[in-house]
Amino acid sequence: MQADSHTSSRSSPLPSHNPLSHVSLTVKQLQSACVFCKARKIRCDGQLPACSGCRKYGRASSCSLNEDGQGFERDYATYLQARIRRLQVALHKDGNPRQQESALRRGPVQDQHGPAGLMPSSVAASIQGSEPGGRPSLVQKSQIDRLISEIGALPILASSSDPSCLDGPHLATIVLAAASESIVVPSVIDLNQLDEIRALLPRVETARKLANQYFARVYPRLPFFSVQGFWTHFRLAYDDSTSGSSVQDDTFHVENPPRLAGQEAEDGLNRVTNIGYSYFTVLVVCAISTASLSRNVDSVISRSAVEAFLAALRFREHAVLPNTIAGLQAILFLIQYATLNPSQLNAWYLVGVGMRICVDLGLHQDPSAPSLQMSASVLETRRRLFWSMYSFDRSISLGTGRPCEISDKVIHVDVPNFSIGSEATEDEILGYRQRYHVLKLQSLAYEKLYMSERPHNPAGLVVELLEQFQDWARDNPISMSEHARILLRSEWLQGLMLLYRPCRAIQKRTPQDLRELWDASLSFAKTYRGLVEANEIFYVQIASAKVYTAGLAIIHAYWQLRYVQDADDDLPGSNHEQASTVASLQSLDLWSGVADVNFMLRSLSDRWEEGRLLAKKFEKLSTAAVELLMRPQIRQSEDTIQEMESRMPNEVVQFWRHSAPTRLHLVDIDRDRDGARNELQELISEITNVKSAR
Repeated sequence: MQADSHTSSRSSPLPSHNPLSHVSLTVKQLQSACVFCKARKIRCDGQLPACSGCRKYGRASSCSLNEDGQGFERDYATYLQARIRRLQVALHKDGNPRQQESALRRGPVQDQHGPAGLMPSSVAASIQGSEPGGRPSLVQKSQIDRLISEIGALPILASSSDPSCLDGPHLATIVLAAASESIVVPSVIDLNQLDEIRALLPRVETARKLANQYFARVYPRLPFFSVQGFWTHFRLAYDDSTSGSSVQDDTFHVENPPRLAGQEAEDGLNRVTNIGYSYFTVLVVCAISTASLSRNVDSVISRSAVEAFLAALRFREHAVLPNTIAGLQAILFLIQYATLNPSQLNAWYLVGVGMRICVDLGLHQDPSAPSLQMSASVLETRRRLFWSMYSFDRSISLGTGRPCEISDKVIHVDVPNFSIGSEATEDEILGYRQRYHVLKLQSLAYEKLYMSERPHNPAGLVVELLEQFQDWARDNPISMSEHARILLRSEWLQGLMLLYRPCRAIQKRTPQDLRELWDASLSFAKTYRGLVEANEIFYVQIASAKVYTAGLAIIHAYWQLRYVQDADDDLPGSNHEQASTVASLQSLDLWSGVADVNFMLRSLSDRWEEGRLLAKKFEKLSTAAVELLMRPQIRQSEDTIQEMESRMPNEVVQFWRHSAPTRLHLVDIDRDRDGARNELQELISEITNVKSAR
């Protein structure tokens, strides 16, 4: 009898003796959702004995989390909550001691597939700090180290799976509050208020025209969702807002219409949330389409875009969902709007959030065939979403000189083929894929030349990268549209500027490199000016940063080739090559290139308040530099070169350190007469806005 009690106390002592002996110290994420919720892409809270999703649909008895009476707790916090409930039941249960012991031991001993699994008695004893005989454990330190290493997963799991997190602010509120530059995030609307929802939606004819405008101009730049799937959401939004009345449109009469990317199997959410997502999608597409038509942030069109966007934000909690495909798509919509309106939202912050969601969902790596079977549509969706986020990340990072959110070394995912849910032609699809490929090449050049230590053979590295760019250019389709050709040419010229700019790896360039930089930057300014004049720039802040860098490259290359390089004897190259390179430089080209850059910065600044400061900064810099370069020089001696360098703007001299400014303030620019007048105008405008608000 004593032996039995001793064995029982060792295997399952009561909490009053040693409660820590029954806490599982191994943390694992064995299953993220039950079978039912996972198949339908419904958020599973992992509660026991059945999750809320199964209880809602009357499947509590068949929930896979309750197989054989055991639960698959999703994380350590959920496991502890379940254990507390079992302890409370045991304390209030009037039964024999064996039943109480069974209830207390249920989690750590009987559940071989739970968070802890079944631990051997020797391991359990070592965690307690002593062997059965009372001797100190020799493996206690290793067990603690194992615990520390495995518990590192808890912060990630708690953000999306811990039910207690649902009581706090919604992800959409947190993201928008952090990314907001000037907008005031509106309150969330109740989906039962149909009259108010009808007032938020534009007329169906207007919404359809704006959607068609979006697909004609904006969508080809970033085709991350299904066109037919959007029209399904369009119909759902307007049918629901009109209480079942049908919206007549030929695009709706599709048998089993494809869903928006990421919803191939089910809606992924219940009907209420799905309708809210439809409202958000329609309104945000209308806002983006309207903003793409605007040329000035103070125009009527721009204000209409803001109204549509604020209306979309009232449905944000049904769209910006944590760690879901639908939530990632909503983030991409927000980024698209932010790139058109950088004064309202911080696109860089949103890209950071989106890329982290991509990594959490595993979109940065294609699943291996033996480990996971995945349909072609789901795989296509994953690739589209990841490469769209990658496109934004690389465009912002390379344009502003910031580190990338994710390294190319950990990316193992193919470029999407756009064969599912796409109406694009073969040439258009090839154009989509070519843009992703050139971004990869630009990212490689940026990493090797700007973010890494100096290579052993920098000249050889440039030649190797140039060959890859040339191979890419040969693959461009001949029969593509003129607009697509211009876009790819601008990316090609951007890549050449990355290769030939002074950088961390090569701070002093050869005359041949500078000549390539001169030609590429002049061509880029001329090509990009055509896009600006046609109002085809949708990445306003990124485009401004690229144009600013191109302007510095034009001035730096001209200065180096005309006045500096021929005085340096340390650089390779014969005097004949140097003379031929300098002889072809024309001061008229310098004037023309600088004028193009000034025009583009002023035009883009009409859509970006801080862009006005950037335009003024370059205007002042270029005026001082060109005045110095156009001054007649009697002879180019070393003293003359040093004097010119001392008077040249520092951004031109230290061009290898350049990174485009991301935040500008009035204190960054000398407040001359024009600056004081602009500041006064802004003050008057602010006072006027305050009075009108009253």
